[in-house]
Amino acid sequence: MSLSEANQQRLYRFGYGTKGVVYFLMGAFALATVIGVAYGPGGPEEIMLWLNKSHLGNFLLGILGTGLAAYSVYKVYSGLMDTRNEGINANGIANRLGWFINGIAYGGLSWTAFSLLFGVGLGDDPRKDAIGLVLMWEYGYLLITFVGAIIVGVGLFQMYLAVKGTHMDLLENGRFGHYEGAFYRNLGRFGIITISVVYLIMGYFLYRAAWTVDPEKFKGVGDSLTYLKTFGLRTVLLAVLGLGLLAYSAFMWAMVVYGREVQEKEQGAVAGAQ
Repeated sequence: MSLSEANQQRLYRFGYGTKGVVYFLMGAFALATVIGVAYGPGGPEEIMLWLNKSHLGNFLLGILGTGLAAYSVYKVYSGLMDTRNEGINANGIANRLGWFINGIAYGGLSWTAFSLLFGVGLGDDPRKDAIGLVLMWEYGYLLITFVGAIIVGVGLFQMYLAVKGTHMDLLENGRFGHYEGAFYRNLGRFGIITISVVYLIMGYFLYRAAWTVDPEKFKGVGDSLTYLKTFGLRTVLLAVLGLGLLAYSAFMWAMVVYGREVQEKEQGAVAGAQ
């Protein structure tokens, strides 16, 4: 089953827009913790729990869950159908596999939102359950270590690409001027480096879980943010991290407006109509 260009465009816009909202709320929680308004930073799950307790909780969770599902479908479809023409060489397969895994991960977040919406609850952390299951294997700790190394590698590679400015390839640069382009470049660089730092922390805790054979040592995004509070300069670190998450969310919204994929699909749709 193939999706039309118009439907891919809708999934792209709604999905990336929702992703931007999630990271905006995460950044806002981190900054609120710095000024003492919130009790601590939170990851996507904590954000959903907070939304669930708000006056418009059901409505907001429904929108969030649907948007994350749109992002998930878009990424999985991109990986399976090779919508960016990456090909079947080693680099192309790696990129497509990354999109697919990313889509599955956000599909899990969508499931979390709908679980709260329908009163199912979150229960135990399925990631820790999965880690515990693998650690029961004879060489399971090596597999978990390998996955942690991949996460660290992805974080370092994203940092490299951000510093290099490759993230600007995601935007249709011809639609804005030099100064606006510089703004988006620095905005995306700051945001992506911030996300990469979170990846590095998560990879470290996955390593600890492997070598202590204790799945409880693993920390997700929310716990990784909280971990920064243990440092002496925790207020400064958390403030910088919060600003970085806000920058990342803003870059996601820039992709909704100026995304190269959107422009190419719009042009393709126009050409098809002609």
